[in-house]
Formats: sequence, structure tokens, C-alpha cells
Amino acid sequence: MVEDELALAASLPEGEAPEVPQADAAGLVTNGRLDGLGRRIAVMGAQTRLDEAAARMVAQAMRAEGAEVEHLPPRAALPRALGDFRPETLVIVGLDGTSGTATDLLLRQMRRRLPGTRIGIALWKAQGIGTRPEPRGRSLADFQVTGMEDLFAAAFSRPTDAPALAG
Repeated sequence: MVEDELALAASLPEGEAPEVPQADAAGLVTNGRLDGLGRRIAVMGAQTRLDEAAARMVAQAMRAEGAEVEHLPPRAALPRALGDFRPETLVIVGLDGTSGTATDLLLRQMRRRLPGTRIGIALWKAQGIGTRPEPRGRSLADFQVTGMEDLFAAAFSRPTDAPALAG
């Protein structure tokens, strides 16, 4: 598929872009609607600077979907760092699926500091290294996802109709 698109692009005159066919069923990210409207979400990195960078990108993507998003710095003094912003959902973003104990500790701290807030974990891994992180067993998180579509579906759902997604 990718090779076909590259061959098509190479055969076109310089400066002309190929038409990319759209999939029949648009996903949550590409459906043309702002699915995040009315949602108040806080996003933070799990541990490392790379987690932090990934969290900033997730926050930006959620803003593009219309959500009101607050990015939290690592080790933020919560809830003071939020000011008047009261999120209904907190997303912890991690790039290392093996950091279970540290992420669980962070999740427990956030539960104490933000009672009544749905808390989810979004895990990705570096491409080409190992296998895709599998959701761990019983987690303290309200949802745990491994992809952007699943993350948006879980984070943008209303707290009363939010299924516990596992990947």
C-alpha cells in the first residue's frame, strides 16, 4: 500500500500532490467532527521527558478536537497547579509499557489529589522495540489504552457511559 502511494507520487510532475483515497469508515480522529467539545481534560507525562513530550502532543491533539485541555508539568502540585480548571478526566501518558509500579504509584497519588476525576493511562512504545505494551491486569485506572483512537473514545466519553477500555 505504502509502496503504491510512493510510486504514484514519484510518477507525478514535480509540485503536484497525489489524491489519497479516504477510508470508508472514518475513525474518531478523522470523522470531521469536534468530538472533544464540552470535555475538560488534564494530561500529564508518566515519568520521563519523552513521556512529557508525548503528553504535550496528546494535549494538542485533544485541543484540535475541541476539548478544553490543561497540560500538567511533571511533579505538579495538584490541585493547586490546575487553578480554577476542574478536569473531568486526567490522562497519564507513558511511552514505556513496562513502568508498571511507578505508573501505579503516580495513579494512586492522582486519585488522592483529584477525587471524583476519571483517570486513564495511555501507553505507547518506541516503534521497532519489543512488542506492543499489553494492558496490565487489574489496574487502578478507569481506562487503559494503547492507541490514539481508543484514547479519544475513552477520554471524550461521558463519565456515566465510559467503558473501561483495555486496548
